[in-house]
Amino acid sequence: MVRGGLTLYAKWATVYSVTYNLNGGTGGSAPADSNTYTIGQNVTAAALPAGITPPGGRRFAGWNTRSNGKGTTVQPGRTIAMVRGGLTLYAKWATVYSVTYNLNGGTGGSAPADSNTYTIGQNVTAAALPAGITPPRGRRFAGWNTRSNGRGTTVQPGRTIAMVRGGLTLYARWRF
Repeated sequence: MVRGGLTLYAKWATVYSVTYNLNGGTGGSAPADSNTYTIGQNVTAAALPAGITPPGGRRFAGWNTRSNGKGTTVQPGRTIAMVRGGLTLYAKWATVYSVTYNLNGGTGGSAPADSNTYTIGQNVTAAALPAGITPPRGRRFAGWNTRSNGRGTTVQPGRTIAMVRGGLTLYARWRF
């Protein structure tokens, strides 16, 4: 205690809120966060609610501080620091692509099918050649290739290759 007494004054911190924006997603409501935060306080990003339909040909890829996806991305369950003025987190939608297999001259059955969709850079595990496929005369299966002439990237069944923009076609590679 100091001589003459001590007066303590309340110090009020400005608090802000976080808002979620589905950014083109439909079929439900964006998450709501009723908490308030001070600048620098960690905000835990919400999960995307069930039932939200992404824009066509896209998949949820987290939340971003900019609607165009060029800000800071934060995944559900991860934290981001509150900023002055509040925080709006926009759903980030990544374009998805598919992988197609081409027997490239092999006969006697169907090429593998992959019903999954992938984002650019995501690993695709190459399928095995289905039983019953007959190779072109005098050749044997030597994996899959990104070009029909075999001069692209070769990937063996069970190994991975990164998805590329526009999708991925894997051609059977036949060797003598």
